[in-house]
Amino acid sequence: MAELIRDLNESGSTVIVITHDMRFVAEIAKRIVLVAGGKIVADGPTREIFEETDTLAKAEIRPPQITQLAHALADCGVRQNLITVREAADTIGAMIAKGNGRSSKLA
Repeated sequence: MAELIRDLNESGSTVIVITHDMRFVAEIAKRIVLVAGGKIVADGPTREIFEETDTLAKAEIRPPQITQLAHALADCGVRQNLITVREAADTIGAMIAKGNGRSSKLA
């Protein structure tokens, strides 16, 4: 389904997806319109909306698990705005490979 949505979007179609699956949202959505209590509580680029943890909590939405992991690893130097598994793997892998002065915390 994700591939179909990407293909439609790349061909110029607007695709509206209603879901609570934030991993799916992180993988396909360029923009989020977050609705809670019948009102729009946030509207913007996916990465920016996932950084608004207070707004997400009020809407009873949790960011993707990868974003939660990135927040938990912030003390190790992992950037907190990771939203996809690929980003996390690339970022953490590069940190370990470079040493980054903190590799002992991640390795």
